[in-house]
Amino acid sequence: MKAKASESKKTLEKATPEIAKTLKATLRKSTIGAKPNLRATVESLGFRRLNQTRELPDNPAVRGMSWSRSTESRTCGLSAAGTRSGGRARTKSTSEETRRNMQLHDLKPAAGAHRKARRIGRGTGSGRGKTSGRGQKGQNARSEGFRLGFEGGQMPLSQRLPKLPGFKNPFKRVYSVVNLSKLSRFPAGSTVDAASLAEAGLVRAGLDVKVLGTGSLDRKLTVVAHAFSSSAREAIEARGGTVTVIGEPRKIGPRRLAAKTAKRAPKADEPEPVAPSPPRGEGREKPSVVESTPDQAEE
Repeated sequence: MKAKASESKKTLEKATPEIAKTLKATLRKSTIGAKPNLRATVESLGFRRLNQTRELPDNPAVRGMSWSRSTESRTCGLSAAGTRSGGRARTKSTSEETRRNMQLHDLKPAAGAHRKARRIGRGTGSGRGKTSGRGQKGQNARSEGFRLGFEGGQMPLSQRLPKLPGFKNPFKRVYSVVNLSKLSRFPAGSTVDAASLAEAGLVRAGLDVKVLGTGSLDRKLTVVAHAFSSSAREAIEARGGTVTVIGEPRKIGPRRLAAKTAKRAPKADEPEPVAPSPPRGEGREKPSVVESTPDQAEE
């Protein structure tokens, strides 16, 4: 019985296949500038790019090519971790490997950050054509081409615009305008101010109000605004209404005030100018000569 049991165990061991061991290897260092034999080794292992990980059979030949703990790892640039199939490999962290293996020459810009400049004017074999995309002859085919701001011969924008910025009145006041014809909607005897006008939608809130004389007014109103035209003031006062101006009048300088008051002041009565005396021999009355007739002489 014991012999039979041992024979059955041997047959079972032969029937169950052995679990193949695998090795995970990662290319940690670039092969650029390496010796030809090392590059051939990396290519024979099937690596085509940096940080590529491959599962390789765990045998002495592969382990001799990719051993991470000896000096061979510095030459070959491979790190390996042996596992059974389906098992989890225990490898070093990527940050540690990068910190240990990264050099200054490994720093590269992001993909697509730098593009090669077009090399034009290198002949028909360069792929850019004989004329380098400029066509046959003409102004655009020359080295100068069109200057900046050229508009085909018409007056360019830089010359059409005025050279100086012009004058801007620093004392300009922007009014929200309302005409007399719009004031007829308010009842007679009421007070019309900026708040009531804004509530009625006639002016914009927050702006000074100016009343103009367009249209007619048929009722008595008390109008309060920031400015009035002379015709609007006369029309409102003609209907018995009153006009109230909001805000202080504009201040002017002393020289301008003196000029205005001088214009408004009445002129003093000036004495009549005395006529100059005529020169000698001119303007004096000549003595009258009476001619006598013969009859008067006889008498």
